[in-house]
Amino acid sequence: MSQRKCPSCGAWNDQLNSKCSSCGELLDRKKARLIRLKKEGKLPLKIEPSPLFDIKPHYAWWQKLILYIVRPIYWTFFGIVSAILYLIAWLAA
Repeated sequence: MSQRKCPSCGAWNDQLNSKCSSCGELLDRKKARLIRLKKEGKLPLKIEPSPLFDIKPHYAWWQKLILYIVRPIYWTFFGIVSAILYLIAWLAA
């Protein structure tokens, strides 16, 4: 059976354990960090997707059709604009 080392006390624990058998700390550092941030009230804000072209199930069929057509045009347009701006910045340097 594989084992992992406790980040707090250094004791070795079974891979299946979520807490250290010696000190009781969480063995998963990411989970421990998230719990600590939650207790401190410093959790990072979740980034919500842009509702601009979000296709929701309750939209009418014609709204979905329009959004399915407009969304790729929108992203293509901004991709081309970004490439042009990059080239202008590159040439100016």
